[in-house]
Amino acid sequence: MEVRHARWGYALLVLLAYVWLLGGVVSGGLPMTALLAFLALPLSVQAARLLWRHAAQPQRLGDAIKLTIAAMLAHGMLLSLGLILG
Repeated sequence: MEVRHARWGYALLVLLAYVWLLGGVVSGGLPMTALLAFLALPLSVQAARLLWRHAAQPQRLGDAIKLTIAAMLAHGMLLSLGLILG
């Protein structure tokens, strides 16, 4: 798979994570407080920007990887907190 195609995968996964979250709240399956997980979105967006810019330069992806890990942890913790509070 070409790098320029593979970078769409990350964007799609991020989009699906937040669409799923919003859909869960809108459908009533998740409490409104679950939307706290959206606070992790800026980390995901910044990671996507770096990945997009440096996809063909693996040696420059360190920051994107760190931001992806931070976004994943923050999303999970904030969602958990939202579920506890809800």
